[in-house]
This record gives sequence, C-alpha cells and structure tokens, in this order.
Amino acid sequence: MNEDMRYVDFHTHILPEMDDGAKDLSESLEMLRLLREQGVGAVCLTPHFYPYREGPEDFLERRQRSFSLLLPRARELGVRLVPASETFFTDTVLNLPDLSALCMRDAQGRRYLLTELPFSSSFSARTLDRISRLMGVHGVVPVLAHIERYPKLFSDAGKIDELIEMGCLMQMNLEALDGGFFQKRKALRYIRDNMIHVVGTDSHNTRTRPPAYLPGITAVERALGKEAAAQLSANARQIISGSLADGA
Repeated sequence: MNEDMRYVDFHTHILPEMDDGAKDLSESLEMLRLLREQGVGAVCLTPHFYPYREGPEDFLERRQRSFSLLLPRARELGVRLVPASETFFTDTVLNLPDLSALCMRDAQGRRYLLTELPFSSSFSARTLDRISRLMGVHGVVPVLAHIERYPKLFSDAGKIDELIEMGCLMQMNLEALDGGFFQKRKALRYIRDNMIHVVGTDSHNTRTRPPAYLPGITAVERALGKEAAAQLSANARQIISGSLADGA
C-alpha cells in the first residue's frame, strides 16, 4: 500500500446531487482531491437513505447515476470508491425484502450497513431488540453511524459494549476529536479500548462541512500512536474488501 494513501474515509456525502451533500460533480471532485491530499486512498460513499421518503429501488437508481459520473474521475485521482448508504433505521427497514445493495461487503461476502438512528434515541431495551431484529432478519452487521452524536450512547461505555457484544460495530466522526476536552478524552479512550472500529469525516461540502480527515487522525496518532490509527483503517479495509470499485 502506498504510505501516502493509507487512510479510509468510512462516512461521506460526496456523491453529487444525492442528498444534502455535494451539490454537483465539481464539488464532489474537489472533496475527493482534498481527501487524497490528506492521504485517504479509499472513500465510502454513504448518501442518506430515508426509507420513509423513497423506496430502495429509486434510491439505488439515483445512486448508480451519480456513481457512474464520479467513478471515472476518481480513477484519474487514484482514489478507490465504495458505493453504500447511510440508512436511517425505522421499522420500514425491517420490512424491506433485501438490503444487500445498501451495504458494504467484506471479502467473505459479509454485509455491513452504516446505520443511523434518531439522535434522541435512548438506546433502551426496545431499541436494542430492534437492532437485534435487523441483524436477524437481514443478516447484516450494523455499523452505528457517528456515535458521538447520540448522547445516551456516547456517555455510556457499558451500552456500547453491549451493542458490540451483540455484533454491532461503531463508527465515529473524526470531528469528535476537535471537540471539548472531555469529549476528546472519551473518544480517545474508546479508540484505545477498541470500542470505535472505523472513522470518517461525514463531509457534506467544501465549505461548512469539508472533508477534514487529517486533523482528527493526527490527534489519534499523537495520543495513541500510529498503530492505533492504522488499526482504524485496517478495520475499514477489511469491511470494504469485497466492495471496492476499481478506482486505483
């Protein structure tokens, strides 16, 4: 692996004209360029999928059109792409016939779904039961998106452990390491204790929510060592190993 392209951005809204992310192809390309300059060699494309707004067929058709525009240009930049989604979890998701195309796959074909819950979620026994049903009904591994945004979860290491023991994985936005002292300390502790599995920028544009990968990952390297940062990307590469588009 090229040492200068060692990182994986697991959570982005770079696909053009898909959601509240990149407004057009030009902005998408600028976001990819910024990530490449920061050493990111693989980018997971995770546009919002709200199953109560549109069906998966319509979403996937839109995603394919957008992806087809971006992929050739990503090849030119030397950035590999993974088409996926950030799926908002409602009971509607449990009733969908197939989530495969919304997921990332590893080399063994195991499917991983970047899963968003309401920020106000209490992560009660009922919520955990519904997540367990998602795993059982669809055979997917939920990767809970930006866990630092769920106050009831991020403040409760025991709850995170419980979800991990169920088979879930945890994704954190790197901007959590730019927060206050206590949030940063907690985030670093969770990474140290292998309670954060993958990280991303959750970037939406080049202005207010740009793809700022390097500041957060550098904070990890300084506090915990380069091995800890490398493990986060190794985890991500394992998850996406069966989904990488030929962009490099």
